[in-house]
Amino acid sequence: MSLSRIDSVPMWLGYNCMISFDHSEKQKVEYLPPINSSPTSYAVVNETLNMAKEIAEKCQQPEIIVTYDLAIAKMAMQIQEQEKPL
Repeated sequence: MSLSRIDSVPMWLGYNCMISFDHSEKQKVEYLPPINSSPTSYAVVNETLNMAKEIAEKCQQPEIIVTYDLAIAKMAMQIQEQEKPL
């Protein structure tokens, strides 16, 4: 078996591109700028949630995915629970 090389992609990825097709939609991933405050502050976590919500609205999306480490995710979940409408 000979492997053809596709110059636009690195090593084995080129081979995998030759044998499979991915028709899924492309997603755009962006990162927010660093925050020069304590990430374990409820005010900072709340601000990042608000920023994410604004981004989703600007992109006309009903939801957005935000990733935190476990300690900060717990804080974000507490904030979301408190803000849930009855």
